[in-house]
Amino acid sequence: MVPQEIMEELQPYIVLAEGLGKAAVSLVRDHGFADIAITYSSPRGDDLDTRLLRAMVIKGVLEDISTARVNLVNADLLARNRGLRIKEVHVRSGDGGEVLTSMSVALGTNDSRFSAAVDRTQRIYVQGKVAGGQPFLTKIGNYDVELAVAGSILLTRQRDQPGIVGGVGMLLAKDQVNISFMTVSRAARDREAIMAIGIDSEPSADTLEAITRVPGVVEVTVFKEVVTQYT
Repeated sequence: MVPQEIMEELQPYIVLAEGLGKAAVSLVRDHGFADIAITYSSPRGDDLDTRLLRAMVIKGVLEDISTARVNLVNADLLARNRGLRIKEVHVRSGDGGEVLTSMSVALGTNDSRFSAAVDRTQRIYVQGKVAGGQPFLTKIGNYDVELAVAGSILLTRQRDQPGIVGGVGMLLAKDQVNISFMTVSRAARDREAIMAIGIDSEPSADTLEAITRVPGVVEVTVFKEVVTQYT
């Protein structure tokens, strides 16, 4: 078992780990993957006890695609039973003032329903960190973002041009979808960007289809309840 003091120290990172697992698997088109790579960047390097974090990533990945209840005891067994190979990489990073400087999850497939989530190694990739006790997504594919790991998030990949924010916002308002935040991250000026919108309810299929027709929008997807509770 993981000692209580380690569980308490890792609490916000537990939420991050589950959220990264959920976010990554929600981006897979048909859940066809066998490899999960988890990278921990930490001042402790290989000395960091990652058993609980690994279990929570597996929980985030599996609970949306299976009926199993995943916990620290059965996580590795359930992953093996589904033919999943888990690889952990420890990178020494930081000055010792934090448990983890960042954490990432990569799934061994490029078959994503949101192509911007595929990185240069042709894997679905998400990265996150904890700041001020709050977990954040910091990278999706090759795009830098800054998104709180909580609730549901609508993502669009779009050309970097005026008018898209307003067009998407009007469609969500028409569908009575309340917006909690909005941020745009671009790879380079005048090229492509990712827009992330925090939403209190899921847009209808018709609204999502209408968003794809907004001039400049290339693709759209929704993270459903990336994390349902944070304490």
